[in-house]
Amino acid sequence: MTISLAYHVAHTKCRVQGIVLGVVRVSSQLATISSIPLEDEIHAGQKDGIVPSFPLDLKPGRPSPLGSTALGAMMLRFKLGCADEQDLFNLYSAVGLALKQETTFEMRGHQMGGDEVLFGRAGLLSAMLEIKKEASHTQQGQSDGPGAEISRKIAEFANNAIPKLTRTIVQAGKEGGDKMLKSAADPGSACPISWPWIDSYYSLGAMHGITGILAVLLDPQISTLDGEIREYYSDIADSISALCRVCLETNGNLPASIPPWPSDSTRSSPLVQICHGTPSLLLLLAAAALNVDFSQQFYKSEWIDAIYSGAQRVWENGILSKGGSLCHGIAGNAWPLLMLHDCFEYGFIPLKSFDGCSEEVKATFLKEKRSTGDWLLSRAVVMLQECSSTRPFGTDEKYRMPDHPYSLFEGLAGTLCAWTEAILALLARIDRLDAFERGELDFPKSSAEDVKAKFVGSLRARRGFPGIGIDFSCYEV
Repeated sequence: MTISLAYHVAHTKCRVQGIVLGVVRVSSQLATISSIPLEDEIHAGQKDGIVPSFPLDLKPGRPSPLGSTALGAMMLRFKLGCADEQDLFNLYSAVGLALKQETTFEMRGHQMGGDEVLFGRAGLLSAMLEIKKEASHTQQGQSDGPGAEISRKIAEFANNAIPKLTRTIVQAGKEGGDKMLKSAADPGSACPISWPWIDSYYSLGAMHGITGILAVLLDPQISTLDGEIREYYSDIADSISALCRVCLETNGNLPASIPPWPSDSTRSSPLVQICHGTPSLLLLLAAAALNVDFSQQFYKSEWIDAIYSGAQRVWENGILSKGGSLCHGIAGNAWPLLMLHDCFEYGFIPLKSFDGCSEEVKATFLKEKRSTGDWLLSRAVVMLQECSSTRPFGTDEKYRMPDHPYSLFEGLAGTLCAWTEAILALLARIDRLDAFERGELDFPKSSAEDVKAKFVGSLRARRGFPGIGIDFSCYEV
């Protein structure tokens, strides 16, 4: 079903970039879940021209593959080992344009930020990191196949581009942070690293704003290529703390922007969605935990308090009539809970970080002197189950049909990615229970390292939120 759906949408050129990225993810994960030869089917489709290369189609200030048919197709063709010269040219050109662009650009009479995940440089950086992660597997399996030399050039170029893009984005963030501090009504809410969104507004959401860009910058792969990023970890931590204070002061909600977006004052309740709202902060806090060097030094009790408060708001208000999509739907709201489950369950959040938490928070996330993600997993699974009732998969009339019902961020392709991640999370938990019963792990005496070592294969099969990533694929035992 996944492939036939993806092919149909690719043929109609409707949101093809998102569909092909979704196919890349599911194809690489399916071997862990079942024996369906999905990758063989994709290869057969490619030979029939279903996933061609396209001329570069970037708009000014928007170099992210998430908004580009050409770069989205390049990502899939790289995965298949059949990239061509057009794909390589597109990547060269996109990175070159991204490094030269200003922090903001004019569009329809507004100054728009150029560093967000969905359309900006952070989305391109995330794609380079994804290429780095995929390179070893792709080239080992297809070193003599068609396009192998182009794929090697793409991987090499990505490795060289990652430090340059990172430094450019961080520099823009430092400049934005200085401006934000000067203009902020409440200096305590200002982030030392931040990026403008529209004119004087700073989006806090994952797809258009600060939380998403910071999550990409916390990918541990970056520090392996350029240790300079560690110099900014303190500023990143201070920015996270500022966002958590805002969340806690608003009863677990995260405003869409600073200063408040004009329409916020007319809403009956705050937005609860990954593009603008609390789920974006939860995703960032998961990314912060999964960067072990960062979390061991900086993870704070205040952040865990924000997780608890924010997750409660997502659980209470995250079933949206917009349906099951990632960007502004139920699947996108559930996904950060799933990621945080992994962070607590497998010991990525240091136990010392719980010292300043309330007893209620400790009772929720600590069990027999170990952290547990059960509270988060149970809620994530229920929310993802509800997605099966949403359109176009289900028929429940309380959910409206999305504008792009089969796309990655607004439709079924993204929901399929979320379901795949949830299946992998549940399989890892089942495997761990079996290991305890066989005496291979001694609960509760087994350390977090023992658990991670035992199930590192399942953990590495996870791919993280599309366009942002941050997962276990780089974890080393």
